[in-house]
Amino acid sequence: MGEAKGKIFNCLVVAAVVILAAVAGTVLCAQGNDYPPGPEPKDIKIVDVDPSSIPADGMSEATITARATNGTDASNNYKLKFEIVAQPGDDAYLTTSEWDDHNSGPLVGNTTNINGYAYAKLKAGTTVGQVEIEVYRIKGSDISDTAIIFLTEPGGKPDLKVTELRANCGELFANASNIINATIDNIGTNASGAFNVSFDTGSFSKEVRVNDLAVNGTTIVSVTDPTQRHAGESVTISVTVDCDSEETTEDNNAISIVKEVVNNGYKGKSVAGLPSLVLLEHQKIRGNLVYTVGNSSKVELEPANTTTTGFNITIPDSASLKTARLYVYWYDSYSSTEHGDADLTVVIEGHSFTTPDAMYTDEKGFGSYNYPKGTYVYDVSSAISGTGTYAAVMENGADNTSTVLTGQMLLVVYEEGSEPEREYWITEGCDLLMANSKYCVSPGEAIANVTLEGEIANATNKSARLITVVAQGNEQGTDLTFNEQVWEDVWQDYAGNSKLCIDDRSVTPAASDNVVGFRDTGTMGMQASNAILVVSSTTSRTFELPITKGWNLISIPLDMGNTSIDAVFPDANDGDVLFSYNGSWITTTYYSGYGWYGDFETIELDKGYWYGANSAYTTTIEGTEAGTRTVPIATGWNLIGYTGQNEAGLNNIIPNANDSDVLFAYDEGWVTATYYSDYGWYGDLNKMQPGKGYWYGATEAFTWEY
Repeated sequence: MGEAKGKIFNCLVVAAVVILAAVAGTVLCAQGNDYPPGPEPKDIKIVDVDPSSIPADGMSEATITARATNGTDASNNYKLKFEIVAQPGDDAYLTTSEWDDHNSGPLVGNTTNINGYAYAKLKAGTTVGQVEIEVYRIKGSDISDTAIIFLTEPGGKPDLKVTELRANCGELFANASNIINATIDNIGTNASGAFNVSFDTGSFSKEVRVNDLAVNGTTIVSVTDPTQRHAGESVTISVTVDCDSEETTEDNNAISIVKEVVNNGYKGKSVAGLPSLVLLEHQKIRGNLVYTVGNSSKVELEPANTTTTGFNITIPDSASLKTARLYVYWYDSYSSTEHGDADLTVVIEGHSFTTPDAMYTDEKGFGSYNYPKGTYVYDVSSAISGTGTYAAVMENGADNTSTVLTGQMLLVVYEEGSEPEREYWITEGCDLLMANSKYCVSPGEAIANVTLEGEIANATNKSARLITVVAQGNEQGTDLTFNEQVWEDVWQDYAGNSKLCIDDRSVTPAASDNVVGFRDTGTMGMQASNAILVVSSTTSRTFELPITKGWNLISIPLDMGNTSIDAVFPDANDGDVLFSYNGSWITTTYYSGYGWYGDFETIELDKGYWYGANSAYTTTIEGTEAGTRTVPIATGWNLIGYTGQNEAGLNNIIPNANDSDVLFAYDEGWVTATYYSDYGWYGDLNKMQPGKGYWYGATEAFTWEY
């Protein structure tokens, strides 16, 4: 029994020792490198050498910091070796706090800490020159890195020289912040120590602190000047280096350049607060628009030469022309003897247009190949009479400038009473876009945003068509945005034989201020030229409205393109009558061979009508759904209509009636309902139906919304 107790006691002691060891191990892990190794190193880098040059005095030191990682994770608790692989003499050596049997000499080791860092120090020798140090885990492995430390003449001096001063991509750009870079070399015989670099542009100044620059070292110091300037301004940029140490000479510590501010044409005009495209028209019509590039193609038009493009246009015979616009897209030929804007004359069907009605241009704005590009617009309404083929002859009137025509587009807007109502915006212009870091232009700057201002009634019940035109393009990296929608690589195909890319797509309109965006994300460039938005009611549908002999209380349930009474009731009988009420009665009568004649000529949504028919027949109503309605109800009697496409219960369709309001319908006899505030509608009329009219007796005025 005593032997058993002794064994138990011994086990308890062992357990206590194990627990204490675990606790002690935890403390050791917190204080040193006594923790499990991290992931196997895949990369070793020397991340810092401080300072990068030291005097060859046999005493000075420089610290080398290396880091081992496995991808993005630190490789902790791994032994790294630091080795001098070349030096000017033989008395420089390395030291480290680890490896007691090997912590001094040309080869030392250090274990990476929890963040993957390991350290060693170089003790200077007495010979001036370069010491090359390699850090690695296994000798000969590809996983290694090297660093150079300069041993300089004891008592030597630094010599800081500003060798280059440069703005951005070599330019100062208008309407933008500008990055200014100064390149500084140390051509002296000692490290510089800390020094200041001072920038001054007149309207902006800033001082930047640099910790050190080794002998033969180079550094680039950058600042961002936020000053917004206008093109054409002249700006003197100066930079001065102020070394804390005595230099060999201070005659090379400053430099100045004079730069003229230029526009960066590769950025969108809207980025600078200018309109990328200009609004030509914003109208509502019963009609439509059509466009064609005809057989236009890319042509280099030399002085006094001509080219001809044919256009086929088809519009309804009953349509009347509202606008005809010819767009000519061009750029100045690289081979021109003299460079400048195009000088074009256009002749269509004997009508000569010597001056464009609108001229839009853009250009790179700086450097080489800074030649204009443009869109010329001609109002050719006088030359277009309707459906037909039209030939446009274009002549280059310049003496020494050759112009490249990338294509033309003829746009025709027409009105026709049977068409649905459409609202449209036409914008035009020329905005050169190209995202390229070589020219300091990001994709966020190579964008042309066009805001189509104005509210769209019942936008959720409307369809929209967006037509966009770019000259050139035809590369991946051209994105279209519309409100929150984004389409990538849009303008990929040329229209016909032209060098124009046209995208025509259905979009979802916003209730107001729709925004179209053209964006280049890295192509050879394109010119945003047109954005055209056409908003229409939703898809057309029909409703068969039966007219019985005698009196009919009716309404029109669809939004019609043509609301004339002759269009709504073309099959009326001689002597049929129609009554409308708006505080008083007005009437109109149908006469065979003539049509409807009387006090009013059109049918309105939301109104009810009394139709007196001599014979029964059915009229077909064609239009689009009217969408959400807001109908004012006046105190007293109102003759109202209902535009819903399905039957609806009164309590659902008119929930905000006033106490004692009444509603009457007529279908070979009267039916009625009364509204009670604590109950709802009650009576033998319990629903509203499409095509029916109603008498509403209101105790108070209110707005009926459904």
